Amino acid sequence: MSAYGGIETSGSKWECAVGNGPDDLRATETIATTTPNETIERPVAFFEREGPVEAIGIGSFGPVDQKVASPTWGHITNAPKPGWAHTDVGQEIRRRLSVRVAFDTDDNAAALGEHRWVRPRDSTHSVTSPSAPASVAAGWQVDCSCTGCCIRSSGTCASHIADYITLPGLGRRAGVLGAIALAQAL
Repeated sequence: MSAYGGIETSGSKWECAVGNGPDDLRATETIATTTPNETIERPVAFFEREGPVEAIGIGSFGPVDQKVASPTWGHITNAPKPGWAHTDVGQEIRRRLSVRVAFDTDDNAAALGEHRWVRPRDSTHSVTSPSAPASVAAGWQVDCSCTGCCIRSSGTCASHIADYITLPGLGRRAGVLGAIALAQAL
């Protein structure tokens, strides 16, 4: 059976995994976020050691460039984390590992993980937090009817909804499992 890779990046750590879902994680590793070069080298070494994988999904802290046609697709753009602004993550992982890569925000990856393995797979559903204002919470939806997953508010794609989502089913693994789901959608 084929395996897929997932990377969830944050300002403090990167979670890497190889597998096919929550019941099939063949290898995992937590990597401290340090400098871009040092940090990117460690997931590359992880996938070289634990692979091969069919594709890798990345859910990244940002802001990020998710536009596939953009020359800076896969980049962390104007990140406030020192040293990380304008860092190429997606294209660099693809180049170094010679594998297809899907790239999205960490929030979207976590919502996709929840949708893929906890919620019904063939529906659009709301993902909300009890602390979200009712006017906002009523409008958020996870739409996974296309390739990947899009977080929508009133029909418009949103890129950051961390304050408005609760992902109880997968807990802390929602992001890396969502990254695996991104890879599977390629």
